[in-house]
Amino acid sequence: SFFNTSNSNTSIFSKAPNQENIKIYNVWDGVKQGNDTPIGCEAIQVFIQSTPTNFEKSMKEAEEEIGVKFSCIISDAFLWFCCDFAKKMNVPWIAFWTAGSCSLSVHLYTDLIRSNEETLLKIPGFSTNLRISDMPQEVVAHNLEGGFPSLLYNMALNLHKADGVVLNSFEELDPKINNDLKSKLQKVLNI
Repeated sequence: SFFNTSNSNTSIFSKAPNQENIKIYNVWDGVKQGNDTPIGCEAIQVFIQSTPTNFEKSMKEAEEEIGVKFSCIISDAFLWFCCDFAKKMNVPWIAFWTAGSCSLSVHLYTDLIRSNEETLLKIPGFSTNLRISDMPQEVVAHNLEGGFPSLLYNMALNLHKADGVVLNSFEELDPKINNDLKSKLQKVLNI
């Protein structure tokens, strides 16, 4: 079963010739009927405000429709609330980080970065000091309580609960960072 917004599902699967092995479910994007469809950051914000309830509802509908309980949840890593779903269902949660180990490591050190008063920062695994000004906006945002910064921060706080974390990278690319991630997370797999 594959869960995504209707627009994303249309974009992904309209070009795919064979979808026999994938059951597609549309997750509500947060836009109320009759409202103009937001674009850009506004669309992301509206979607985030409807999460995780929208996913939970679609997942329950899928179980009822198919008549089979979930046996595993594989989600984008920033959908941190899937760890709660997996725990409630007593199934593994596999988090997928679509970028490399460097960016994931930075998010895991959000609290360290935000508490730093210096211009340069030493993050475990990195061979050089990093500048605070080079940190992603979501890490140094003034407020981590809403929107995408909140999703990423909560991911950083909950990712250790994942039964596995899959990275879109090569382990040999950043061996020190990967070793540091392996010391903090249950299983780290580079693909």
